[in-house]
Amino acid sequence: MPALCDDRLDELLTKAASRLAGKSLFRPENFSLVGVAPVDAPQGGASRLRKAQSEAENHSHLTLRAPRPTREKGEDTAGPSWFGIPKTDPNDPHMKRDLQLLHMRGTAIDPKRHYKKESLQATVPRYAHVGRIIEGPTEYYSARLTRRERNQSLVDELLSAEKASGKFKSKYEDIQLRKASGKKAFYKRLAPRTIPRFAILPDFVTNPNTLVMRLTSVVRPGCWHLSRPLPQAATPEQLRCRNLTIQTTQALGEASGTRSSDVLQQKPRNELRYPRSVQALSLQPLRREAEHGIPSCDLQLRSYSLRNMEFFADFALRAAYYLSLPAFGPVPLPRITERWTVPRSSFIFKKSQENFERITLRRLIQIRDGNPETVQLWLAFLQKHAYYGIGMKANVWDFGKLGMGKSMDVIDTNVSKAMASKWDHLDQHRSLDTVAKVEEFLSRAKFDTESGRRAEGERRFVRGQHQRQQLQNRNPSAAI
Repeated sequence: MPALCDDRLDELLTKAASRLAGKSLFRPENFSLVGVAPVDAPQGGASRLRKAQSEAENHSHLTLRAPRPTREKGEDTAGPSWFGIPKTDPNDPHMKRDLQLLHMRGTAIDPKRHYKKESLQATVPRYAHVGRIIEGPTEYYSARLTRRERNQSLVDELLSAEKASGKFKSKYEDIQLRKASGKKAFYKRLAPRTIPRFAILPDFVTNPNTLVMRLTSVVRPGCWHLSRPLPQAATPEQLRCRNLTIQTTQALGEASGTRSSDVLQQKPRNELRYPRSVQALSLQPLRREAEHGIPSCDLQLRSYSLRNMEFFADFALRAAYYLSLPAFGPVPLPRITERWTVPRSSFIFKKSQENFERITLRRLIQIRDGNPETVQLWLAFLQKHAYYGIGMKANVWDFGKLGMGKSMDVIDTNVSKAMASKWDHLDQHRSLDTVAKVEEFLSRAKFDTESGRRAEGERRFVRGQHQRQQLQNRNPSAAI
């Protein structure tokens, strides 16, 4: 194909432009194909139809893109109802920090609380402002916050709102209640709420001719000594029954002509009395008084069970009383709460989580003005009769004379010298003994006996080798 020069190209382009300029538009002769069916104009809409036709006739040309109508510019503030909050500045560092905190509230601040996915997105509002709220002249008396209620940052506000509402705690308790429903812990919790049943039965032990009402629990006794009521703290139901018993006894005494005090004071002479130590179990533990109030020991009890904790604390106080140790407590210490969130299971349950919580209860018992030996005896007694599920940690104070530091240094040097020979056995290279010890070892009869046995064994071994060598020399074919 021959190449075209520039003049030839200009000529061809000029002819094409002239042909396009003189060519008429194509108009179809049969308008029935492109005709539009007549539309009945609605009543009262004729004026609008004429206006639309006139506007269509005025447009002599068509445009490829219809311009979008300009939107009215909004106000720079949110208005007086919102205290004139200005538009959000996306470059404000304080605003970025607060939005990041709101975005992290479901992951870092409170991972155990679930939010909607839309609420975790750090979207910038149209009107927002970060600053300090200044109190007005009347807010000091009408809406004043105390210093304890005020917080320094947004993080403190979020955490304080969670503590005030207690939503997470109540939700967690509901979950644990549903899990424990119908199990062993559920019925253990219901056991103290049950009302004990008692019956008022006639007592003919004191006097068969006199009717005396006594309070007896409806329990089937196994033997005679177990059927007798044990001394224990009275419940409100027991107190009401006892009042009824006394009133019944007084009425019966008045009817028979005897006084109620005489009836109540009549006791059998052969009735056995429980020891005072057994009767004291239903009372508060006795305590010794401290003269100087100098602490001697701090015993800290830890447990996961409140029942075991209270029982062993009472046991420790009673043991301190019988050892003449002034004991104070038990003082409740802050609880140690630990929580874990783990997947419930594998496979289809791997996305569901399960919460576990462990609460450690603590009590403190302090011994004052106690002899160190007696305190050690008390701690040894508690350790010997330790109750299950109870951990103990004791801090003991002792008295020493002046210059105790120098004596401790001397003790350290003496102990290091005494332990030097013991540490040598743990070294890779054992230290050699002296010449005197070697001679003493060689002069022992046991060593001579062992050396003689060793020499006899060597002689037998050499003799056996010599005999085998001679046998091979005499009969070479047997050796092969």
